Amino acid sequence: MSTQNENGYMLLFRGTDLRKGLSAEELQKVTDDWMAWFKRLTEQGKALAGQPLEREGKIVSGKDRIVSDGPFAESKEAIGGYFLLDVATIDEAVAIAKECPGLPYGVRVEVRPVAGECPIVSELNREAEFAIRIPDGCENIALQGLGITGGQHGLKATMSPRIVLSDCRAYANGVETRAASTNLVSP
Repeated sequence: MSTQNENGYMLLFRGTDLRKGLSAEELQKVTDDWMAWFKRLTEQGKALAGQPLEREGKIVSGKDRIVSDGPFAESKEAIGGYFLLDVATIDEAVAIAKECPGLPYGVRVEVRPVAGECPIVSELNREAEFAIRIPDGCENIALQGLGITGGQHGLKATMSPRIVLSDCRAYANGVETRAASTNLVSP
């Protein structure tokens, strides 16, 4: 199954020990093949960007923002570079990753979809879609499926409850409803 992603895909090249075990001529061939691969993908409009990364950097971590050396270049998990791809599906991105000239020499290629927004923001936005505001004067409210009853402002449901209203106006997902007795179902 091929999933679509309008934000593209990133190839992360892991493992930076290409130099080990290769002669200068072999290393030059791998480098030339890699550059030709990237040039071809760029000319086809499939690669938007790509760069190698320096072998070492700094890591900032924790609530105290501790700075340490790393990642260490000899680590198999170190990211040595990336390509940003403009292809429609993860299957296309994986097919490109399989062409990587470094694979026979221990390089691993991680294929990741680029998110349109931070996943935490997406989750908060989904929860906000289910936020329900009940105006003053609405006394008889039951949120079925959650075991919550009550009235007034600020009721919020993060699931998909059924809302039963009697003789009042309510706003569910920004839509006003006035009813003597109404059942609304959150999307």
